[in-house]
Amino acid sequence: MMIVFEGFDKSGKTSIIKEFNKATNYEHVVFDRGPWSCMFFDKVIRGDNYMYCVHQQNAKILSLSIELIVFCMCQKELAIERLSNADEDIPTYFDDYEKNLSTYMELLEKNHYGTDVLFLPTDCTTIKGSVEHILNYINAKKAANKDGVL
Repeated sequence: MMIVFEGFDKSGKTSIIKEFNKATNYEHVVFDRGPWSCMFFDKVIRGDNYMYCVHQQNAKILSLSIELIVFCMCQKELAIERLSNADEDIPTYFDDYEKNLSTYMELLEKNHYGTDVLFLPTDCTTIKGSVEHILNYINAKKAANKDGVL
């Protein structure tokens, strides 16, 4: 199964991916961000409509093989704390964090092209709890389909 993890910097994507890969014995092809984040950053942050359209086309093509998009999100304060702990600068798009988070989520909802999307608040549980939630989601979707695929 191909899975893309999307979300802002320090939303928990990489930490969850590492734990997810361990828990599943690297059974899945997993990406840390895909064309949806490129669409968000090109259109909203850079104002580049041409590249937005290029990435939109890539999203259409990739959605044929990607079976799940996991959108990781957390409160701004936690993301800033994680950035500080990693000695990283706060990105400029954090200035209007809530608005940009909503825009990113709306963009994903409008452009997922039939791929399942799981919105995962990473500040409500542990990394292992997040992984369990993803695995439960995958297993429930498989059980709902007769052929056992997502």
